[in-house]
Amino acid sequence: MAFHEKFRFEDKIALREKIEELGLDIPFADDVSPLLEKPKVSGRELPNRLAVLPMEGADAGPEEGSPGELTFRRYRRFAAGGSGTIWFEATAVTEDGRSNPHQLMLTGGNLGVFKRLVEETRNAARTEWGASHDPLLILQLTHSGRFSKPLGKPAPVVCHRSPALDALQCLPGDHPLLSDGELERLQEKYVAAAALAAEAGFDGVDIKACHGYLVSELLASFTRGGSRYGGSLENRARFLREVFAAVRRRIPELIVTTRLNAYDSIPYPHGFGVDKETPSKVDLTEPKALIRELRTSGLELLAISAGIPYYKPFYGRPFDVPIRGAGIPDEHPLEGVSRLLAIAADLQAEFPGLAVVGSGYSWLRRFFPNVAAAVVTSGGATLIGLGRGAIAYPDFARDLAEKGSLSGGKVCTTCSLCSMMLRRGGPVGCGVRDREIYGPKAAGDGTVARGTATAGRRGVALILDMDGVLIDNIRFHVRAWEKFARRHGIAFDEEVFKKRFFGRTNEAILAGLFQRGFSHLEVAEYAGEKEALYRELYKNEIQPARGLTRLLEELKLRGVSLAVATAGPRANLDFALDGTSARRYFDALVDGDSVAQGKPSPDIYLKAAALLEIPPRNCAAVEDSFPGIQSAVSAGMKVIAITTTHPGDDLGGADLVIDSFEELTAHSILELVEERMPRTRRGRRTGS
Repeated sequence: MAFHEKFRFEDKIALREKIEELGLDIPFADDVSPLLEKPKVSGRELPNRLAVLPMEGADAGPEEGSPGELTFRRYRRFAAGGSGTIWFEATAVTEDGRSNPHQLMLTGGNLGVFKRLVEETRNAARTEWGASHDPLLILQLTHSGRFSKPLGKPAPVVCHRSPALDALQCLPGDHPLLSDGELERLQEKYVAAAALAAEAGFDGVDIKACHGYLVSELLASFTRGGSRYGGSLENRARFLREVFAAVRRRIPELIVTTRLNAYDSIPYPHGFGVDKETPSKVDLTEPKALIRELRTSGLELLAISAGIPYYKPFYGRPFDVPIRGAGIPDEHPLEGVSRLLAIAADLQAEFPGLAVVGSGYSWLRRFFPNVAAAVVTSGGATLIGLGRGAIAYPDFARDLAEKGSLSGGKVCTTCSLCSMMLRRGGPVGCGVRDREIYGPKAAGDGTVARGTATAGRRGVALILDMDGVLIDNIRFHVRAWEKFARRHGIAFDEEVFKKRFFGRTNEAILAGLFQRGFSHLEVAEYAGEKEALYRELYKNEIQPARGLTRLLEELKLRGVSLAVATAGPRANLDFALDGTSARRYFDALVDGDSVAQGKPSPDIYLKAAALLEIPPRNCAAVEDSFPGIQSAVSAGMKVIAITTTHPGDDLGGADLVIDSFEELTAHSILELVEERMPRTRRGRRTGS
């Protein structure tokens, strides 16, 4: 495992040296012409081996789901850019399955608009490349499942209990599961949408089975007991298998494919393609068995993906800058690239007659063709796909064909702006390379277009703990732990509990209460139970700590960067930020699940400083517990202790002790930090 770093490679030699240093199997070729070869898929010759992978634009009409002006613009640009395959974005098969109010949805009422979209896409390709240039057009069909937001608010349609995702979404333990009958009826919706897609002029449809959406979640439904759609692989794959076969029967001329998550990253038994003992390892046994079955039904084209964007997104999308609050991964982006390449290569070797579409190339910038060409030459994939990379650089295929290389000024910077724009409801595009259209949206999102969290800021940061700091919630946590302990027959003493455990991770607390170690899965289950109790107790009383909002406003006006660093789980952090409307103030978020060691280790604070790109010595932390103070001090930060949880005498090691945020001003925080900031020769503080 290596540390994360941004892409800083000026030439191919430097990149190859880094690959060699990390000991990764990433091939490299100087000759990129294999990408311009014309492979055959389903008996059809494609213009080249380059594909645009589906990435939502979130720019459809909210009521009818029809492609809007920006939708048409996006696909005309892809077509004029010369890619041989254009994979149209996720298009919902039902209203309740839309991931946002502006997701595409194909119906009988808007069929004419989709027909026009297909026609204009093909015409754009022919105008630029001649009548013989006919890209393969695939429409992705989806139901967003647990990530459905048809009206802009979460409306989860859940197939199985997943401790990690349930906690992320704050789902109660009694949230209803989609029934077998509902799943059977939903199959027809996919078939009907596929028929409309064929009528609209698409060459094929993709039954989306990736990124934790409904079909993907079904593949991981090991714990869905007593169901035709859970337990065994035969049952978990039933929905995808039956929809695939039904579409093939009804519309035999239509290419049917799937974009498949070969690896979820979520620990067994809640993730597909995951090693049972080591969640970070890929196990392709079940994905291969599934593909083998689909091959018997006529599968000839397969797009490979991995990871859940809402849970450790770097597994599927190596990046320079994470989505705000997601945290920096504990691996080098090249490790993620290598993993995705290896998955595709393994499956291509297993099924040599199958056209496998590889992914994971965007982070490589202008050198992606060198790696992609080597992959194709070695038999590691048939087609090469770009998602984010195509959004930023729609004419990448043109430049490769005409110039033999890509422009460093046009490639995707993997800054995650597009992903953040999608999270905020769209429209989605590249705020860096397509600034005229999408730059205002990126700026309105509060994210700096060049991908740095601290651009234009003072160079000073305040990092706040959550429990007892951001919110005065300690008594509710105590009540939740007490209720939890009684459920499990454990004696509970409030004073002992507060003294021993406040500021520590759930894993450490559980080990102390039960006097034994816990597996990853056990921690997730028990912690999820306790946190659900806490949120239920606190949900009607949540509010920001006294004086905090005024202080945050003042600090933002003074250019101070802000972050939250908590040992608590991400679900609780989201709960606090949304409940207090405080999310807009923070430039970075770090939770207990995003670091290897919780407080008193300095990891959480060091990660927050790294996300802000501000040296720890230029940061102040606000804490309410001794382990938290230790963590911040060890990180090299000034510490302000607040007496919401413990008396001041128990908060040794802090530089300043306060009873509430009403005692603090932006000026006092700046004085505290800047007194030791390094100075230039002229005496001016660096970073000011």
